[in-house]
Amino acid sequence: MGVLLIYGPRHGLTEAVARRIAGLLQTEVSVRPVAEFAAGAPLGDHDLIVIGTAVDRTGVPPTTLSFIDDHGHELRGAQVALFTVAAHGQSRAAQADTLQPLRDRLGGAVIATRTFGAPKREAELTAEERLVVLDVHTQAGWPGSGVDSGIDWLSVDAFALELRRFAGTLMPADRLREHLATFLSSQTVATLATASPEGEPRATPIEVRPWLTPSGLRLYFLTEGGRKLQNLARNPRVSVAMHEVHRGGRGGHQAYRGLQLTGVATVLSCGDVGYAEAEQAYPPPHRLEPGVHSDDWRAVPHDRRYIRIDVTRAELLDTHLATLGYRTRQTWPPEPIHETAPIR
Repeated sequence: MGVLLIYGPRHGLTEAVARRIAGLLQTEVSVRPVAEFAAGAPLGDHDLIVIGTAVDRTGVPPTTLSFIDDHGHELRGAQVALFTVAAHGQSRAAQADTLQPLRDRLGGAVIATRTFGAPKREAELTAEERLVVLDVHTQAGWPGSGVDSGIDWLSVDAFALELRRFAGTLMPADRLREHLATFLSSQTVATLATASPEGEPRATPIEVRPWLTPSGLRLYFLTEGGRKLQNLARNPRVSVAMHEVHRGGRGGHQAYRGLQLTGVATVLSCGDVGYAEAEQAYPPPHRLEPGVHSDDWRAVPHDRRYIRIDVTRAELLDTHLATLGYRTRQTWPPEPIHETAPIR
């Protein structure tokens, strides 16, 4: 599905930075001005969306903020990177502050941010930085260093290379969803972790039924009660773990596949909104208490309760993904990347 790189609000230096990044990504990239989406045109499906905007002393331009507000439902379900380009005379610290309104609007969708301002002149580069510049521009087929052009191109190039490494090992969203669905369909038991008001953890092995929706993931557990419900009544935040038995891999390495999920729990009783969906997740003869034979499922009490987990984060560890060219750990939504941390 490639990368969508959006810049705005005007042509000029921000566009130059966007096209510089696009030239280094070495993948299918669509570079488009934000004005093309003014009428609410859909963004489409992309592995990564990069948004670049000019900023000045007044902050982020209204056109950029309006674009994010108009497409928030699409962006919050995507993997997004941000960069800003400062006006002349604006400090990088002040520029970084302008990113906060964008972060607030996008929430956990933002995986990386960068601010680009005053350039490093070629004479200011260290020997190591000179080698990086030479390597970058050799890959891109550009002559010279290109750092004397009104912006810190060294930082731009480093950001582009990080995004390239990240996009190259990231499983596309549709494939990740399919992979998660396959794994979840093979699991019938999970460990549900809750915590008491005092912070005492409790881990309960319990039968699980996944429920995938077009926009997310829910888990259902049939419950007979117990301390976990007491904990959930006071603290609905939970963690759920599932895994396969370790098995031998190629070259003597151990193969492993496991899934950790975090989310918010709701206890459902007969008549509650969402109870019917829980019943569908547990059709007979699975709708049973321990010890009840499948032929006797009608004997299960009518007022059975379910725990529904609305998953906010899923972290998959699958060593087999390395053989497909992906990183072994994949997250949904994607894990944010620290401003100064390398993307591995």
